[in-house]
Amino acid sequence: IRMALGARSSQVMLTVLRSVRVPLVAGFVLGIAGSMAWHRAFAFGSPASQVTDPRLLIIVAALLSALAIAACAAPVRRATRLDPVVALREE
Repeated sequence: IRMALGARSSQVMLTVLRSVRVPLVAGFVLGIAGSMAWHRAFAFGSPASQVTDPRLLIIVAALLSALAIAACAAPVRRATRLDPVVALREE
């Protein structure tokens, strides 16, 4: 509908990525808290497992962010290539 009203494909892409931001950040916060709680509950003083290492957390967060962006960008990109008039007629 936004494309039919004159929005560019980059604007539609940014709108979708902004809507993904909140669940992504919430998932990171819950995931980090859960991993730290799991580590405290089941590590038993083992120095081999360093779940709280900041470098590891940053790498995992960057990887998951890239995957989330790719998972959202592919369908949006395909949808923005479709002619809006044809899409509205089919609905």
